[in-house]
Amino acid sequence: TLLLRRLPTPHSADCPVAAVVSSSVAIHAPTPPCTRPFRPRAMPPRPSTATHQQNRPHRRLPARLAVSLTAALLRGSGRGLLAPPSCCRALAPSTPRRPASSTAAHMSSGAEAASAAPPLAGLLSRLDNSWPDRLSPNLEVGDPARDVRARPVKYGHFVAVDPKALRAPRLVLHSPSTAADLGLAPGDVASEEFLRFFSGDTAASPAPVRAWATPYALSIMGTPYTSNCPFGTGEGYGDGRALSVGEAVHDGQRLEMQLKGAGPTPFCRGADGRAVLRSSIREYLASEAMHHLGIATTRALSLIVSGEDTSQRPWYGASDHATPKDGNDILGKLRAGAARKRRGSGKADPDTMITEPNAITTRVAPSFVRVGHLDLFARRLPKIQDATTGRYDAAHRVWTEYEAMVWHAVYREHHDAGYAPHFPSGDVRAAAKVLLTGAADGMAAMVAGWVRVGYVQGNFNGDNCLVAGRTMDYGPFGWVEEYDPVYAKWTGSGEHFGFMNQPTAGLTNFLVLVKAVMPVFVQHGTDAEVQEYYKEITEYGRTAFQTALWEMFSVKLGLAADDRAGQQLWQDLEPLLTKSRADWTIFWRELSYVAQQYHGTASPPLDDMVAALEGGKGKEGAFYTPLTPVMRKDLKQWMSRWADALAAAPDPGTSMLAANPKYVLREWMLVEAYASVAKSEAPLRALAALVEDPYGEGDAEAHRRFYRRASAEAAGAGGTAFMS
Repeated sequence: TLLLRRLPTPHSADCPVAAVVSSSVAIHAPTPPCTRPFRPRAMPPRPSTATHQQNRPHRRLPARLAVSLTAALLRGSGRGLLAPPSCCRALAPSTPRRPASSTAAHMSSGAEAASAAPPLAGLLSRLDNSWPDRLSPNLEVGDPARDVRARPVKYGHFVAVDPKALRAPRLVLHSPSTAADLGLAPGDVASEEFLRFFSGDTAASPAPVRAWATPYALSIMGTPYTSNCPFGTGEGYGDGRALSVGEAVHDGQRLEMQLKGAGPTPFCRGADGRAVLRSSIREYLASEAMHHLGIATTRALSLIVSGEDTSQRPWYGASDHATPKDGNDILGKLRAGAARKRRGSGKADPDTMITEPNAITTRVAPSFVRVGHLDLFARRLPKIQDATTGRYDAAHRVWTEYEAMVWHAVYREHHDAGYAPHFPSGDVRAAAKVLLTGAADGMAAMVAGWVRVGYVQGNFNGDNCLVAGRTMDYGPFGWVEEYDPVYAKWTGSGEHFGFMNQPTAGLTNFLVLVKAVMPVFVQHGTDAEVQEYYKEITEYGRTAFQTALWEMFSVKLGLAADDRAGQQLWQDLEPLLTKSRADWTIFWRELSYVAQQYHGTASPPLDDMVAALEGGKGKEGAFYTPLTPVMRKDLKQWMSRWADALAAAPDPGTSMLAANPKYVLREWMLVEAYASVAKSEAPLRALAALVEDPYGEGDAEAHRRFYRRASAEAAGAGGTAFMS
C-alpha cells in the first residue's frame, strides 16, 4: 500500500493501450478553522494551460454531439460561468472566484430583490441545465419521464424522470449557507413552494422543471462489473434514487441540485427509489460535517420527511419479527441485539425488517460527474474500434457520446483551464490532460483528508467517486473510533476499502478514470505518444496520492508539510496506536494539547506527556484499555523523538489543533439522533450544531456528551459498530 508495508499491495492497473477500455432547524455555516490544503509537492510537470479567464462565453458542443430534442425536455434561462466549489473555498483561498455574468448578476441582485419576487422565482429563473442541454437524452420509450420500469438504457447520457413527491412533507433541517450559495433568501426556504419543490413536487413549480437521472458503470478496485446490473450488461446501472432537478447559476457559481430518495428510476434495480429518515439524517449530517472539517464534499441543502410515506428496510434487532410500531424505535433494537454482536464476534448482516418514514435529502455540488460516467461510455468503444489502426469510428454515436462526456466533464470541473482554451480548437487531448491532473490532485487531497479526520467511506467504488475529488454518496460510512488500519463499518467493505487502504482505493479509481480517458489519446495521437502520456499521468497520480498522504501526516504531527521527519514519526507511531488500542480522534487531539503545553521546554517531561494522553481525574483518556508498562515506555521513547522534531516548529500546538478535530460524527451520536427524532429533535439539533465547529472546544455540555470514546455496547452493536 501507500502507507503500511504489512498491508496488501495495490491492484495492478496497467493499461493495454492498443485496446484501451476493452419544523425547520436552521443549520448555520460559519467558516471553520481548518488546515491549509495538503497540496502535492515535487510533482511531474503539468501540461501547459492558459491563465484564468473571466467572462468567456460558453460555447455549445458541435451539432453532431447534441440532440435537438434535449432543449425541449429540459431548458433553463440564464447563462452562467463555473466557479470553484463552495465546499472547497476554505481550503483554497488563493483560487479566484469568477464574477457573475451580466445576466446572472441582473437576475440575482440579492436578498432584497429575491424577497420581492414569488418564492423560488429567482432560483428557477437562474436554471441553466448544462447536462440535459449539452448531452444526449435516452428516448427508447415513448414517455421516459413517466416510464420508470427497470430497463436497459443502451444509449444517451440521461433519462428524463419525474420525481415522486412525498406526501405530507415537513422540513426537518436546512443549511442557510448552502441556500445562500444558491441565491435563496430565508423567505424562500420558509415558503410552501420550497417545501413542495424539494420534497419532489416539481410539478407544482411556477416554471416547467424536468428532472433527470444518469447511467454510469460500476468498477470495484479497478475491476469492471456488470453482475450488479439486472440485465448482466451494465445497461441498467445508474442513479437509482437520485434525481437532478436543475443547475442554478448564482454569483458566478453553478450548483447542481439532486433529490436523493425522490422515487424510482430505470436504474432502481428492483428497489423503490426511496430513502428513509435514518439514512437521510446520516447523509445530511455527514456531508455538512465533512464541509466544516475542511474536506471537499457535496453539500446538503435540506432534509424533508414525509408524514405518510414509509418503506421497509432490513436492520438489526433482537428477533426477526420485532418491527417497531411507530417505525422509529431503533435504539431499543440496537441495544437488544448488542449482546450477541460483541467486539470480536465479527460483522453481521441485518436480521429483521423495520418500517421507516421516507425522506428526501437535497444535495448540492458544482457537478456530480463520476468516474463511472466516463467509464461507462469508454467501455462501449471497443465495438467501434478498428482492429488494424486502433482508431474509433468518429461518426458513430458511441464515439460522439463518449467524446461529449469527456468534454462535459472538463466543462463542469475545469472550464477556465481546460474547456475555454481548448474547446474552440477542438483540442480534446489538451483538455483531457487538465481533467486528469485535476482529478489526481483533487482525489489525493480528498482521501488524505479522510485519513486525517478518521473517516472511512466504506463503499469507495468508481461509481461513488467524483472526478473532482469531492466526497459524495454517504452510505455505509463511518468515523474510526478505536484505531484499526483496515477498519470499515460496511459489512461488505473488505480490507481493500479499509481505513488506511483508502489511498490505494482512491488511486485505483483514478487509474480507472485514466483508462476511460485514454481513447482520446488513441484517437488523436501516435502509439508512442499514447504510451508516453499514459506513463506520465499514472506516475503523476501515484506521486500525488503518496505526497498528499505524507504531507497530511507531517501537518497532523505539528511539522511543516514538507518536513520528511513526519514520515518516520508516523511509521513508528502506527504500530503503537494499534497495540495501545488508541481512539483515533481523542489521541490526536490530546497530542495537540501536549504540543501546545510542552513545546519549547528545555527538557520535555515525558512521563507527564504520556500521562496527559492517558487521562484520569475526570479527563477522557485516549486509550480503550490501560497502558501496560511496556506500552508506556514505547510511547515515551516515541514522544522524545517527536519533541526533538518539533523543536524548530514555531507553534505546533496551534497548527495541530487546526488539523486534528475535537469532534467527529461518531456512529453512536448518529444513532442517538435518528433513533429519538420521532419523540424529540433535540439530539438531532445538538448534533447539527456540533458539526459546524469540529475544531472548536465546544461548551461544557458538548464536551461531556461528545468528547468521549465509544461505549462497550456501541463498540459491538449492529447498526453502530457495523452495518450492511
